[in-house]
Amino acid sequence: MKRLMKRYRGFHQHILVAEGKAVSFYRKCGSSARAKPLRCGCSGAKNMGSPEAVFYDGGCTCRRLRYRMTSKPLIVHCCHCRWCQRETGASFALNAMIETDRVQLLQGEVEVVDTPSNSGKGQKVARCPKCHIAVWSNYAGGGDALRFVRVGRLTNPTACRPTFTSLPRRSSPG
Repeated sequence: MKRLMKRYRGFHQHILVAEGKAVSFYRKCGSSARAKPLRCGCSGAKNMGSPEAVFYDGGCTCRRLRYRMTSKPLIVHCCHCRWCQRETGASFALNAMIETDRVQLLQGEVEVVDTPSNSGKGQKVARCPKCHIAVWSNYAGGGDALRFVRVGRLTNPTACRPTFTSLPRRSSPG
């Protein structure tokens, strides 16, 4: 996986390239004294090999499946689109986007279910084979290079606050 960056008005455009696919997103630069350090390599960023590594543990409801994110996510996305509402049964979905190699399965095995998506390209949802709780997804646009971990399945979901929110063009009924 290769990571490219472009600066634009205090933001970085990150482009992750893996398996011939590119995913682009923007992130605020961590160079100011008050900003939290980011992983992007800009001034003020922490070294990835730092002993101050951050871990986020999570799992399913029946506790048969346990996993760990070995670093901070690239972004935490709060999506209010109709498709996410349908998938979660709630008014939004909260996913942490992170590189696949930074998600370790500590216990159990996941069952991968191919499901349709709004784009028509589909997604692979990793679920616990016993309680069927979704723990992460791989979308066609990111391939197997990125995982979208369900923040609500983390042991401490408040540690991953949303970095951005996407709203639908039309509001939900009622």
